[in-house]
Amino acid sequence: MCAALVLRPCPCRRQCRLPPPLARSLRRPVPALRCPQIPVQLRLADSEVSSLDTPPALYHLLPPGELVPWFEHGSLPLKWGVPAGVLYDLVAAPARELPWHLTLHFRGFPDRSLPAYGGEVALRGAVFNSLEEAAHICRGSAPRVMEMAGGAQEDLWRQVLASQLAQFRRITAPLQLAPAAGRGRLVAAVPLHVYLRRDGGAGSC
Repeated sequence: MCAALVLRPCPCRRQCRLPPPLARSLRRPVPALRCPQIPVQLRLADSEVSSLDTPPALYHLLPPGELVPWFEHGSLPLKWGVPAGVLYDLVAAPARELPWHLTLHFRGFPDRSLPAYGGEVALRGAVFNSLEEAAHICRGSAPRVMEMAGGAQEDLWRQVLASQLAQFRRITAPLQLAPAAGRGRLVAAVPLHVYLRRDGGAGSC
C-alpha cells in the first residue's frame, strides 16, 4: 500500500505566515505521486540450500507498499509488518543499493526479534489496524473503519495486494480519513509513524 504525500492549505482560520514560495506552491494543484517499484535480488539462505548447486538468484519488482513475510538484508531480519518501501529507505537507500539484495528464508523464524508471522491473516490485520489508528488520530474515533461491510473489506484488501492506489483511495473515501480540525484544535491532527535507523538496522517507535 503506497500513499502519496499531498500538501494542502492550512485549515486553520488564522492567517499562516508561510514563506512566499511555499504559499504559492500550496495554492497550486498537486498531482498524485506515482510510486516506482523497487528492484530486488532474492537469494535462498545458504543454511537452507539442500542441493549440491546453489539455486540462482531471482529478480523481482517489489511495490513500495508490499508487506514482506520474512527476508533478511545482510544479517538483519526485516519486520514483516512494515511496508517494503519504508524498509528499503531505512536499510538500503543510504548506500543506494539497487537491486536490493535480500535473503529468503523458509525455516528458523527469528521469533526473539520479530513478532510471530501468521500468514496473510497477520498481514491483513496489520493493514486494518493501521487504518483504524489513522482514523482515530484524524477523526477522534474509528467506527467507520471498524464497521466496514464485509464486501468492502474484501475489496479493499484485494486492492492492497494488487498495489492499486487509485482503487484503494476510491474504497477508503467514505471513511473520511483525511485530517480535519476539531475538538478545539485550530489545525488538523495528522497520523504519523516515525521509523528510526539505529546501528545499521531498522527500528520503529
